[in-house]
Amino acid sequence: MMPGVGVDQLQDLRRLGIRDGSIGTALLFDTIEHVEDPRQAMAEIRRCLAPNGILLMTSHFFFPKHAYPYDYWRFTSDGIASLLKDFPHRHAAEGGLRLFPHTVVGVAGGAVLEARQWDRSVKAVDGWLKHGATSWKERTLNILPPAIAQISYERYAKIERSAQSETKT
Repeated sequence: MMPGVGVDQLQDLRRLGIRDGSIGTALLFDTIEHVEDPRQAMAEIRRCLAPNGILLMTSHFFFPKHAYPYDYWRFTSDGIASLLKDFPHRHAAEGGLRLFPHTVVGVAGGAVLEARQWDRSVKAVDGWLKHGATSWKERTLNILPPAIAQISYERYAKIERSAQSETKT
């Protein structure tokens, strides 16, 4: 965890310095795979989520290993559902190929979330997974054999590291 442009606070997901029930919307995009103890992180988010709050989370499934600083997990929709099991409202789904999904999404809600809001949230997540959850990375991974994808990703990562080191100097 490092400060940077647009970073308001640095928080450890396992021990959030946030009041109980004070978060209306929690967004956890491609983060949970980097948390060593994801169950503890989910318990903290659940503690902080308002009774009518929503959590939206995504995670990679079929994606190269990438340490920021560590890459611990890959979750199926069953795994995400298990992480969300203690939330009053919960939904998990996958995007991409049926046997090789590239993205897993979870949405969870507090105890007093309105049914209409919950239904709209689930519909939005499922619609995004069906029609919009692809970028050049996902399309490339769906068509290239893993050995070729690895070579391509290694080149991409090298270029990215080089660009980052140039901005630091």
